[in-house]
Amino acid sequence: MNHLEMFLGLHFSTLIIFGLLFPLLIWMIALLFPNQSQGLPLYKDGKLIGYENIGQKFTDSTYFWGRPSAVDYNAAATGGSNKGPTNPDYLS
Repeated sequence: MNHLEMFLGLHFSTLIIFGLLFPLLIWMIALLFPNQSQGLPLYKDGKLIGYENIGQKFTDSTYFWGRPSAVDYNAAATGGSNKGPTNPDYLS
C-alpha cells in the first residue's frame, strides 16, 4: 500500500502544479504585458484592421514578409501543410 500512496501523492501533486498552478502563473505574467499577450489592435479611420503582433498577410513591399499560412491567414480555418522552407511554392 505504501507504493500506491506514493504514486497517488505524486500524481495529484503534479496534476495540481502543472494543471492549475503553472497555467495560472503564466496567465498572471501575461496580464503584466497586455500588448504582447493579447495583441495590439490597429485602427485605420476608426475601423479595426488587424493586430500588430499576430501574423498577417502583407502585400506592400515596405513590410517584411509575413509567416507563410496554409489557410491564407483565415483565423476561422484550421490547417497545416507539410511544405518546407525550400518548397518551390515559397521560392519566387
